[in-house]
Amino acid sequence: MKKKKQRYTYSAINEVFEKLMSQTCYLSKYYEDKKNTDFYENALPYVDIEILYLYIRQKVKKGELSEVDVFFRNVEEVYCNGDNEVKNFIEVGLFEGLLDFDMKNYCFAYNKWLGKRSQEVWNRMLDACLGTDWRKKKNRR
Repeated sequence: MKKKKQRYTYSAINEVFEKLMSQTCYLSKYYEDKKNTDFYENALPYVDIEILYLYIRQKVKKGELSEVDVFFRNVEEVYCNGDNEVKNFIEVGLFEGLLDFDMKNYCFAYNKWLGKRSQEVWNRMLDACLGTDWRKKKNRR
């Protein structure tokens, strides 16, 4: 059986970022304003993803949700159609960065926007960090 070619690959990480920010004019502008390439010539994806997750965390905390839905739809698309390195990038680079222990109900903060696969990954990550007791508090999904 022929292996399915992955649409998003870590070797083309710029395409991953483009998809994550597609249809998000404020996020895209924020990213371009904050990304500083003066210190490096090559992409540093695990540094650059911080710009995205800090923006999303801030918007969710403030209740400014205009681009959050489309962002998480893009995350689902990238995760489902990414190679293993892209999946790891989403899990470690983005999802671990989205955790904000100062945020009320941080375990459930993104549930209404996460897609099916993203939700599974998010829940596994929380289980690994916190055990499974967090699920008993308020199982929203």
